[in-house]
Amino acid sequence: MPAEAATAPPISRPWLVLVVVLLLNVGWPPSDGCLLRERTALLELRSSQESVKDGSYSKLLSSWTQGAGDCCSWPLVNCSDESGRVTRLHLANLGGDPDLANPWYLNFSVFSSFTELEHLDLSDNRIIGSMAAAISDLTTVKKLSVLDLSFNKLEGKVPCSIRFLNGLTKLDLSRNDLGDLPDCLGELRKLEILNLRYNNLRGGIPTFVGNLSNLHALDLTGNGLQVGMPYVLGHLKKLRILNLSGNQLDKGIPSFLGNMSSLRQLHLRHTSLTGEIPRFLGNLSELGLLDLGWNNLGGKIPEILGCLKKLASLKINDNSFEGAIPISLENMTSLRHLDMSENQLEGEIHPTAFYSLSSLEELRLDDNKLSGNFSFQYLVKCSRLRELSLSSNFMLKVQMDYGDPASNLQLSSLFLSFCDLSENLNLDESFFLQSQRYLTSIDLSCSGISGSLPTWLFENNINLQYVVLCNSSLKGEFPLLKTPSLKVMMLDLSQNKIGGTLPENFSTTFPGLNFLSLSGNRFIGSIPSLQFKKRMMNYFMINLGNNQFSGKFPLLPNQLDFAFLNIENNKLSGEIRGNLPRISYLGGNNFTSLSRSLSSIQNIEIFDVHDNQLSGEVPEFIWASKELSTLVLRGNKFHGEIPHDLCKLESLTVLDMSHNMFSGSIPQCSQLMRLIRLNLEVNNLSGKVHDKFTDFVQVEFLNLGGNSFTDNLEWTKGLRQIKILLLGQNNFYGEIPTHLCRLHYLHLLDLFHNNLSGVIPQCLDNTGLNRRPDLDIELASNLHLWVSQVLYQKPMTPLAIQDVNVRIKGAFYTYTGYNLYLFAGMDLSSNHLEGQIPHSIGNLTSLKSLNLSFNHLTGLIPTTLSGLQSIESLDLSHNELEGSIPSELLQLSCLEIFSVAYNRLEGCTPPLKGQFHTFDRSSYEGNADLHGFPIDACRSKSNYLTLQHGRDDVDKDKSILYGILLASLLTFFLITCSYFLFSRSFD
Repeated sequence: MPAEAATAPPISRPWLVLVVVLLLNVGWPPSDGCLLRERTALLELRSSQESVKDGSYSKLLSSWTQGAGDCCSWPLVNCSDESGRVTRLHLANLGGDPDLANPWYLNFSVFSSFTELEHLDLSDNRIIGSMAAAISDLTTVKKLSVLDLSFNKLEGKVPCSIRFLNGLTKLDLSRNDLGDLPDCLGELRKLEILNLRYNNLRGGIPTFVGNLSNLHALDLTGNGLQVGMPYVLGHLKKLRILNLSGNQLDKGIPSFLGNMSSLRQLHLRHTSLTGEIPRFLGNLSELGLLDLGWNNLGGKIPEILGCLKKLASLKINDNSFEGAIPISLENMTSLRHLDMSENQLEGEIHPTAFYSLSSLEELRLDDNKLSGNFSFQYLVKCSRLRELSLSSNFMLKVQMDYGDPASNLQLSSLFLSFCDLSENLNLDESFFLQSQRYLTSIDLSCSGISGSLPTWLFENNINLQYVVLCNSSLKGEFPLLKTPSLKVMMLDLSQNKIGGTLPENFSTTFPGLNFLSLSGNRFIGSIPSLQFKKRMMNYFMINLGNNQFSGKFPLLPNQLDFAFLNIENNKLSGEIRGNLPRISYLGGNNFTSLSRSLSSIQNIEIFDVHDNQLSGEVPEFIWASKELSTLVLRGNKFHGEIPHDLCKLESLTVLDMSHNMFSGSIPQCSQLMRLIRLNLEVNNLSGKVHDKFTDFVQVEFLNLGGNSFTDNLEWTKGLRQIKILLLGQNNFYGEIPTHLCRLHYLHLLDLFHNNLSGVIPQCLDNTGLNRRPDLDIELASNLHLWVSQVLYQKPMTPLAIQDVNVRIKGAFYTYTGYNLYLFAGMDLSSNHLEGQIPHSIGNLTSLKSLNLSFNHLTGLIPTTLSGLQSIESLDLSHNELEGSIPSELLQLSCLEIFSVAYNRLEGCTPPLKGQFHTFDRSSYEGNADLHGFPIDACRSKSNYLTLQHGRDDVDKDKSILYGILLASLLTFFLITCSYFLFSRSFD
């Protein structure tokens, strides 16, 4: 037996070897319990993610190392208790801010090692690559039930191999770029959650979703899908959440939605829906959220919505609903969020409208037509209310004197701008405001408040962050606060009557400020230090313009994120110095120099120092500012030639160097391809305008007036986008070129006081002078530009810094900003033009001013000028025009200024009708053969009318006399004839 036992069967050893080999192949768990193959795959994941963080691993993966023990205990990893294999990987947002992280070029085949993986979350990682390759590599992970690849940069169509992941219950591919969706997605019958939002999907809502009978949530937000909602959506009887917001459905709300009784949330925001809210929505008794905002819905809000007892959020803002707020609103006792803003709702707010809404947290009724009275007592039952917005209901009178110390109504946000706050409410009389302790945001702008700025507003509300009290009647001085307001980020007191000096400790009183606007007040004295140190946001903006601050340039923040500064129109003097922000408006002061320290500024985008006392040559640092887009040096004493370094400013869109003493010629720049507005008016520039101007294809505004340029106008050929062309008071010569007729956007042309000759082109009615000017202005979209335009009332578009003097009958009228771009006019006066006035000029129906005076024009005044329907000023004086003044001109109903003086006109002046009864002798003088009122200086208008009336009476008397004489002669003749006839018969 021992010998037999010692002799093992020959087959046993091969089997033992096979078992060992199999165990090695599947990955024998080491002593710490982690499978070798899965550990290796995890380390490979960490290695591939290293490049995302510039050579360093994500902090979340820093403990993933070879000797770190059981990988099942590593962060973001979950394993099965039974098999010890990885079942969940939570790898979302490994690189921190996805916008700052480097791309992650992930090889998805690494996940093939995880044979029992059920949950994979790779969202928010900026993974770049092919969606088809990613899905194909993942199909080996057969047990996946949750796959989240959202917020990445994966592109391309989802492959049909995804059908092999038939155990998926949640699929989130949102925020990628899929383009098209295959119908095979409909084979994932176990799907409960499908999220495809923001994927640039094409076509309509895919019909395969109708096959996903277990679907609980479907999100197709922001894809621009069209062709309405397919009826197959009605097959999804288990659907609880449907989000189709941000698509172009372009139809009414379909009736099948009324049968989807399981719906809890219905998001149809910004989908171009039309029609009215259908009554069948009242059947969705389980609905907790209904969002129909930003559509084209109208009519009255149906009372049946009051049947939605479980509704917690109702948003129907930005539509065209009209009528009163429905009474049935009081039945929605679960309502927490109610947004009816930006509609056409009207009527009064009933005092008991919100009594039963004890769960209400947000109430937005702004931008409607509500009227009558509103008292905070109406909300006494809404103890949970935190945000209230009634702004822009111009006829709504809000009573602010209500205040109950025992009231539980404590708001965090209160917006009442453009309301009527109880007849110029003095803030100190508002018991309600004084009772508030938790305000974080308050906006009472443009609502008629008065009084002084209360200290209690800041001291009672220690969490206050946003304070907007602009465009009101606040007065007095800026108060001294007992304690700093540490959390205030925005303070807008612009356009009030607050005066005095700013406290020296202003920056320590509000250390967290990001946005400060005190423009349009009466502040005096020096500007205190503005070095705020505890700011909460990345942008910092200051607007102190239009006050009476004096002294030196203020001490500014040193931070690189200083974005905006406006100290225009004060009395500041001395040197401009310090750390200028990217956008700097420093004009309308008495600054005399620019500090050499400014040479370190490289990122400045807008530099405006108009109307100061700056002199000398323009500092070199300006020409080195590569990011500069707007440069305004207008109204200073700069001199010398414009350097060729100007051509380095390739980002320049606006250049205004007008009203200085620059000399020489314009540099020949071909790099300024972005230039839109160029103003060199009133300098000492001379010479020719080089052909490089044809490269400025984007130029819309060009003003070279008031210089000494000597050239013809051939160089204007390339100005295809030009809207305003001002070349007056130069020495331009030659004929007006016909290529001006191809400038289809031109609506203001000034060639006044040059040496132009020849005839006026017949084709000028082909220009933009024949169309109503469009206010096509590029508005800034960046956050700091938007805030500065809206919050600080400082127009950020270059348009606002332009103004033009239009010569009308010897006087100059200034058109500025937006009005300039709505003005259409043509001034060809004080040249040597000859020939007749083209009949086609009568086609310029949008023209407001036409000046052809001081030329050598001949012939008749065209009757077609009656077509100038918008004309306000018409000056044809000092020419050689003949004939009479056409009576058709009486049709010019907008005409305010008219002159045909010093021509060779004859006949009568027009009848005293329409606008022509307003013109005096100066409009007609200098025409020897022209007569009628008011040429005769000895006769006043009233005498002339009396004389005319007297003449009419004399003519009437003569007619009566002649009638009597004629009747007498006729009677005498009849009597005589009768006598002779009687005598003959008697004989």
